[in-house]
Amino acid sequence: MRRPDDVVISIATPDDVEQIADIVRRSYSKLPPEQVPADMPIYHASYHAEAMADPHTRWRLLRDADGPAGVVMWRILPGFGHLHLLFIIGESQGEGYGSLMLRTFAEAVRAEDPDARLLTLHCLADATRTIRFYRRHGYIQYNSGDEGRIIDLYLWLDAAEREGLGWPLRNDKLLFYKTLR
Repeated sequence: MRRPDDVVISIATPDDVEQIADIVRRSYSKLPPEQVPADMPIYHASYHAEAMADPHTRWRLLRDADGPAGVVMWRILPGFGHLHLLFIIGESQGEGYGSLMLRTFAEAVRAEDPDARLLTLHCLADATRTIRFYRRHGYIQYNSGDEGRIIDLYLWLDAAEREGLGWPLRNDKLLFYKTLR
């Protein structure tokens, strides 16, 4: 693992969109080629430039001694933080950068909204390494009915629908959550 003083996390700006797209593309380098999508909008700087225009999104870029190595983006809704992107370049995976970026997300949500009660994220249903990573960090996979136990999930699902984020319950995606209180 690299020394923490070699790592800098800063707010990403529109000037960083090319680097962000490169991080996303390079994050797949450890996967077998048949598991890597040939092309996706997220591979392109224009996708990130458009997403950065949304005033509800928050971006952080991780740089180490070798250059840009990770990106995280989330969206703030009243009382909630939803993680949209967390990518670490393949050659830096296993260095603790993903954990660091996940903590950065949680701490930033709490700092911006001290009343935040819930963190959410989604991932592809077949992303077994990613699922293990989030579970290891205390995130729980949503199952129908959980909103009866954790009222904030019901509120989040309602807010997500109102804000145009109705995708979390698609068949190819899993929703994970972590309560803050």
